[in-house]
Amino acid sequence: RATTASNGLFAGMVHSPSGERIFSALGIRLRPADFGFRLLLCAPSISTTTTPGSQSFVPSFRLDFTTTPNTSSSFKVKRQLDFDGLREAIYEAYERNETDGILQLAQQMDLQAYSPEDIVFASADAVSHNRGKLSGVLNGWMGAHCQSPDPKEGGKLAWDLLEAYEEASTSLELSPNIVTYSLVSSALARSRAHHKSPQQQKYHADLEEIVLKRAARQSKKQGGTKRRKSLTKSKRKHAARRQQQEEDAMDVGIMARDLEKDFQQLFGPDFRVLFETPELLVVSKPSGMACCHKHSTTQGKISKKGTPSFKKRDSQGLPQLEVSLEDALLHKGVPLSTLNPEGRGLVHRIDRGTSGCIVMAKTDETHAHLVSQFFLRKPIKHYHAIVTTSEDLEEEGTVDLTINGRPARSSYRVVERYKGSLGAVAVEVQAHTGRKHQVRVHCAEGLGAPVLFDSLYGPDEETTRTELPEVLVDLVSGGINMGDRSRRKHKTQFKRFFLHAVSLAIPELGIDVQAPLPVWWQDALKHLD
Repeated sequence: RATTASNGLFAGMVHSPSGERIFSALGIRLRPADFGFRLLLCAPSISTTTTPGSQSFVPSFRLDFTTTPNTSSSFKVKRQLDFDGLREAIYEAYERNETDGILQLAQQMDLQAYSPEDIVFASADAVSHNRGKLSGVLNGWMGAHCQSPDPKEGGKLAWDLLEAYEEASTSLELSPNIVTYSLVSSALARSRAHHKSPQQQKYHADLEEIVLKRAARQSKKQGGTKRRKSLTKSKRKHAARRQQQEEDAMDVGIMARDLEKDFQQLFGPDFRVLFETPELLVVSKPSGMACCHKHSTTQGKISKKGTPSFKKRDSQGLPQLEVSLEDALLHKGVPLSTLNPEGRGLVHRIDRGTSGCIVMAKTDETHAHLVSQFFLRKPIKHYHAIVTTSEDLEEEGTVDLTINGRPARSSYRVVERYKGSLGAVAVEVQAHTGRKHQVRVHCAEGLGAPVLFDSLYGPDEETTRTELPEVLVDLVSGGINMGDRSRRKHKTQFKRFFLHAVSLAIPELGIDVQAPLPVWWQDALKHLD
């Protein structure tokens, strides 16, 4: 089409009496949208080495024609990058700040001016078809649609991009992941909420349901045989529960807060339910408890009689267990979402030795929404840590230090300085990104002040045991047992260390909680002076 006429001729045809007939002859359709017409003009991008028939056509202008009753049509032209320019812009944005760079780039562009296919293949070219990078770039575009200035259009744009992504998955050797589907689902839900028309609301709701089914299918595919059986069993239970809830509107299912005392009998007083709705819950996880088990374990499994097995107790008489947070909640009948193939309900994680706030999803819809929130850096996370340093630490500051080659940022402020010979300092850290072990790495390598008793990034356990007071070592060594398998993997790491996720806020979901410091901290802090 583009080789038959120039952009000027295309624009002139719009006002021609026979313009519509001419467009039809060229195979171009004008689609009405909100009392107007939108036309993407294409221009050939042909290099001197291009062979005939291999031209690539890319958007150069977007013309908006707005027609309202009893008014003449008007239009405005927005300049857009051609295919090569789009590819270069994507490359520079990703190299500068990975997916955050793509989100920033999207704010400067009119994404409706590009076809979904152009965005997919320009992104692939920009990262030289590196599948890991391409996944991040395309998720960045999906995230941009979640916060589109026009919320009514964002959902449909995300859906169209997903369709183009899936259609090209064979040639790209890459398929959408759970994050992709979660972002599209959230964009559709946002559009549905802003539409007043029942037809539009149903249209977006139907698309959202399709996306969540695809996400569930992808999760089932990625999970192992045991995980797939667990998900299938869970879906049957969820279906029965939903039917029961429809019959009895007051029934919201089993709530973890009603079982808090039962959990504390098993895992100690540091297990707390901080916030809960029928869709999600936020708990304070004890130090030493795993969020989930990637591999099956035998120690600490909950028996059919409903009691977990354990080999010994700690100095306070509490059982040393290997039960994960996921296993504990599921055993008590608390419903958890099924989208994460590695752990039911898990949207994010905190390390086994870290205590404090963690949010878990009960439904797949909420799971997708939470994943989108974390991807877009919406949650506000603060940590309380005791670090050791031989140098004076500034009262506050920012750490910009890459982790595994990926940009990461944290800010901190000093809360208290202890007088003892350990050089212990209490700091509050806000993690602005969510890299693995971010706070531990930034304290140890960014500040030169490792978290106390963190034997992975600080002194090893043997050195720590010889240099620190025995009473302090005993307090840290107690608690939930890491298990034989974990000990073989992590050698001789302590079961817990002085890092606590003290607060978590996700404003869009009404979450704003604080987790009290662990009970064992109160005894240990007395010895730091």
